Amino acid sequence: MRGTSPKESGFSLIELLVVVSIIAILASIAFVALSSARIKSRDSRRIQDLRQIANAVALREDNSRPIVFTGCTAAGDAAYTCAGSGPDLSAYKDPTRPTAICTSSSSAPCEYTVFTETGNVYPATSHNWKVCAYLEAGPPIRQDPGMIRIQTGGSLMIGC
Repeated sequence: MRGTSPKESGFSLIELLVVVSIIAILASIAFVALSSARIKSRDSRRIQDLRQIANAVALREDNSRPIVFTGCTAAGDAAYTCAGSGPDLSAYKDPTRPTAICTSSSSAPCEYTVFTETGNVYPATSHNWKVCAYLEAGPPIRQDPGMIRIQTGGSLMIGC
């Protein structure tokens, strides 16, 4: 019969704990990297959504007379409420599905919001509009997290 001393029976408790702790450290590093990638992915989606909104407005635009945004006729209405005879923006929602509406001082993800470019005439029209969103990571438009907007002419800018 072979000897069955404790030294021949397998891994020690210390060895198992070391392996488990190494796996936990690697998992936490992977989680942080994945979290950062998700934030960048949501920001990329926001930028693409804003560009698609500009395209939707441009497709409905009539250079001889402005097209009125319908459904979102008050200052700071959510973009997804715009539908009807004006540009249809009902498909555009922030990927995190927040409940807050974007304002110039938003400091967290918020729903895309329609304003007039001049800020004093409502409803927005195809000649006087802007849509604001919040970037969680910042680049490539900003150097840090914060508000961005797309406006008449389709240019992305910092701030709301």
